[in-house]
Amino acid sequence: MLIGFTVLGAIFATLGNAAATTFSREGKAMASLKILPVSIGTVLRAKITAWLIPAVTAATISVVVFGALLFDLQYFLLAVFSLIPLSAALICFGALWDLTAPKLNWTDPTQAIKHNGHVTIGQMAAMGAGLAVTAFVTIFCFCGVDFDIISALSWVLIYSELAIFTVVDILLYRRAEKYYNRIEI
Repeated sequence: MLIGFTVLGAIFATLGNAAATTFSREGKAMASLKILPVSIGTVLRAKITAWLIPAVTAATISVVVFGALLFDLQYFLLAVFSLIPLSAALICFGALWDLTAPKLNWTDPTQAIKHNGHVTIGQMAAMGAGLAVTAFVTIFCFCGVDFDIISALSWVLIYSELAIFTVVDILLYRRAEKYYNRIEI
C-alpha cells in the first residue's frame, strides 16, 4: 500500500506541470489568438481539454492498476473520486495560473518554460500536492504509525488538496477574462 501511495503521489506531482506553460508557449503568436473572435472561455476549454485527455487517462489507468493489484474496493472508490478529479484540478490550475502572467517575449521555446519564474511557482504548487502525500505517508510509516491511521489521514490530505485546488481554480477562472484582456503583445 505504501508503494501505491508513493507512486500515485509521484504521478500526481507531475500531472499539473504539463499545463503550466499553456499560454507562455504561445509566445508572440498570442497576438493571433487574441484577434480571433473567440472568447477566453472557449480558448481555456480547448487548451485545458487538450491537457486533460492524457492526464485523466494516465490517472485513470494508475487508479485502475493499483486498485486491481490491491483488490481493495474502498481504496479503489476513494481513488476514483479523489485522484482523478485532483489530476483535472491540477491541470486546470496550471493553465489558469499561467494565464495570470504568461511569458510571451521569448526567442527560444525553452525560455517560456525554463526561465519563467511564474511558471515555476505554478509547477511547484502542483508538485507540492503530490509530494506532500508521498512525504506524509513515508514519514509516518517510518515512525511506526498504524497504517490504517496513515491511510485515513492520507485520504483526508488528498481530499483537502482537491478542495483547495478546486476553489483556487474557480477563483482564477472567474478572473480569466481580466487576465486575458490585460495581456499585451
